[in-house]
Amino acid sequence: EDLANGDRYCLNYKRIPYKVEWVEYPDIRSTCERLGAPPSEYRQKDGNDEPYYTVPFIYDPKSQTYVSDTLHIAQYLDTTYPDTPKLFPEGPLNGAAALNLFQDVWREKVMLPSLPLALLKTHNQLNPQSQPYFRETREKAFGKKLEDFMPPDKSGQKELWEAVKAGLGKIDGYMNWNG
Repeated sequence: EDLANGDRYCLNYKRIPYKVEWVEYPDIRSTCERLGAPPSEYRQKDGNDEPYYTVPFIYDPKSQTYVSDTLHIAQYLDTTYPDTPKLFPEGPLNGAAALNLFQDVWREKVMLPSLPLALLKTHNQLNPQSQPYFRETREKAFGKKLEDFMPPDKSGQKELWEAVKAGLGKIDGYMNWNG
């Protein structure tokens, strides 16, 4: 949910003007529903597909379209604005292949090892009205307190940072594959 910087990077890279509107965590779902932004995904809950809303999402006034989820946003921007610099260049790694690979590597090799390093720090930097929601949803999802994520010793923290660095190196290698 905290990838808005990546989406702003994409818009800046493509030189597409935009305006940022911040949404507090407890207000994400109601804001998306009110505006008509689609869910980022659907998750199983009690045998039903339940809409799951996250940030970022964008509204494109040119097409009067809302798009949710970073990867869908990047794909939308490349398709809708073909005369701007490509986010996924031509080459052996492009389009859906690049999206799938990026999603797999990003989540598994970068986001997962960085979670223990970032959860409590993220919570502590949020506005007070978002902190209870962030804590409750993360602790429920992961089954432990935010304070219990960070390895207590420096060597454990260093291992996590090394894993994040290796994951970013893997992404860098894939990006350079296209030359």
